[in-house]
Amino acid sequence: MIKNELIVIDDLVSIIMPCYNDAAYISDSINSVISQTYQNWELIIVDDFSVDDSKEIIRAHMNRDPRIKLIESNSNIGPGPSRNKGIKVSRGQYIAFLDSDDLWDNNKLDVQINLMKRKKIAFSFTSYRIMHGDKTSNTVIPVKKSVTYSDLLKINHIGCLTVVFDLKILNKKHFMPNLKRQQDLGLWLSILRRGERAIGCEQVLATYRVDKQKNMKKKFKAIYYRWKLFRKIECLSLLSTIYNFIIYLVLGSIKYLRYRS
Repeated sequence: MIKNELIVIDDLVSIIMPCYNDAAYISDSINSVISQTYQNWELIIVDDFSVDDSKEIIRAHMNRDPRIKLIESNSNIGPGPSRNKGIKVSRGQYIAFLDSDDLWDNNKLDVQINLMKRKKIAFSFTSYRIMHGDKTSNTVIPVKKSVTYSDLLKINHIGCLTVVFDLKILNKKHFMPNLKRQQDLGLWLSILRRGERAIGCEQVLATYRVDKQKNMKKKFKAIYYRWKLFRKIECLSLLSTIYNFIIYLVLGSIKYLRYRS
């Protein structure tokens, strides 16, 4: 149950990191947080019942840095519910997301938080680059300067690893819907539905790791859950759903081809 009164620590960034069997990459992801020039953060890692060495690696980092916290799930619940667990216990004015195989540039939070403070922005995101396995590509996913609810229905311009939102402006915590896929988009829509705009920072400040083989399987599942999000969560009419879905299929295909380049 969420209390009506929102109590947060000023200027603290709560970074939410779900983890499932990412022993190969999670240390790099954690180190990209530790190396931030903006040092007022807490890293909340929610382990989703990993069976590899992920938890041991996380605990080793916790022993060296008390800002890192571990929440352990006793069953596999998926990335959306894992992120919600992290959001629920977060203490920061700002919420940010980083998956356990992705990376931040060391000035990411500094640039983004300063921009948000200066322009009184509730919700921001940045450009990011693509990495295939351990090889960084030349592909960059740029931002739009401003994104509305209507824009997001057509194509998700917002990379989860780049998002920061300000709870003091939003005045409450927002959570991801109970879907196996498309949970991040569901969260962005729930924020922008009130009339807020997400503001893009053009600087490339993060690196998204893509597994080409797994990515194709994810795309087919994403199509089903996008339809479910539109109909069951956003309660769009059938006509509106079809209209936005066709645009999503076209623009999403173009975006996917860029990922693979």
